[in-house]
Amino acid sequence: FLYFIGEDALSSAKIETKVIVVQMSTYHVTSDPEKIFWAIPKGRMYENLVTLLKEANIELKVLDRSLRPTVKSMPHWGFKLLKPRAIGDMLLHGTRDIGFLGLDLIHEQKYSTDDIVPVLNTELDPASIVVAAPQALIDEAKAERAANPDGKWIKTARGEKAGDGEFLDIPQTRDRPLLVATEYPVLAKKWIDDRGLNAEIVQSSGATEVYPPEDADFIIDNCSTGTTLQANKLYKVDSFFDSSTHFVASKYALADPKKRAEIEDIKMLFVSVLKARQSSFIEFNMINDEDASLLKCEKLDGEDKVVCTMDVASKVAKTEEKIRKLVEEGTLPSLGAPTISRLHKDAGVACKTLVKRKDLPSILPLIKAAGGSG
Repeated sequence: FLYFIGEDALSSAKIETKVIVVQMSTYHVTSDPEKIFWAIPKGRMYENLVTLLKEANIELKVLDRSLRPTVKSMPHWGFKLLKPRAIGDMLLHGTRDIGFLGLDLIHEQKYSTDDIVPVLNTELDPASIVVAAPQALIDEAKAERAANPDGKWIKTARGEKAGDGEFLDIPQTRDRPLLVATEYPVLAKKWIDDRGLNAEIVQSSGATEVYPPEDADFIIDNCSTGTTLQANKLYKVDSFFDSSTHFVASKYALADPKKRAEIEDIKMLFVSVLKARQSSFIEFNMINDEDASLLKCEKLDGEDKVVCTMDVASKVAKTEEKIRKLVEEGTLPSLGAPTISRLHKDAGVACKTLVKRKDLPSILPLIKAAGGSG
């Protein structure tokens, strides 16, 4: 147990004191080898992750105000709902085995990917770390540039302001440092240092967009749609780091063969769900053409009659070849080989295949034009 006692109390009791320093970066608690301990982030990532888990048949049951969800079918799994910035330390120390983190936080908190291992990029909640400024700073910078064209300037990426869309030229020297509001002091400092900018960081704890112009000159923050920036009349002038939600694991969990195998199985579930979201299964029939060249005619012995029959085998083979040609030409971009089978009484063929969902609008009209139906 660790107790905090006032120095005056220690002195009056004449208790000898010693300073004990715990190096947290090497601290490791071995979690139960028979269980898998999850860390689920609260906040903007939560809803999409709950949906992903549910589609993977991992349905969280959360009691009112509880931060410890359960999964009835997996009693050996332990869950906690946590703030994203707390998850990294728990994985680092081995108290949690797996969880979800944005790549921005992994870099912001200077975690090594050898300690917190990105197992899978889910590509959920994509965002960028951006530099955004109010129009007043953009206009001020333009005016100063015009008055001092030979000065030293820091060029950022092209701005989004409608009209001229010019670069934001930040003056390198001023009578005071520029104030930069951010929740990402590590990433922000690197951006500032890389440009030799005279600036100081103002640490924010949410609602960073409201700081300019009174409490900061510009901001460095994560941005997904840009709606919040626009609502606060800020314009993106640079984007320098892309992030999304990653499924991550502690190096200690991965060092345990049993846990590693289960983590790989969980990864496979997520990969299957994410691929299924991007794919569509289609099935269509293609009826044989009435091709006169495939008629076989012969005169019956001793009679004046000529009997003609259709070469059904060749007829179906021709239809099958038509579908194969669609695949080879890329008209039917199958994810793997399609399944082609013959219809009842060789009336034609049926085709089943998996395609990218985004390709459906262009694929379906081409299949119809080639004679497909269903």
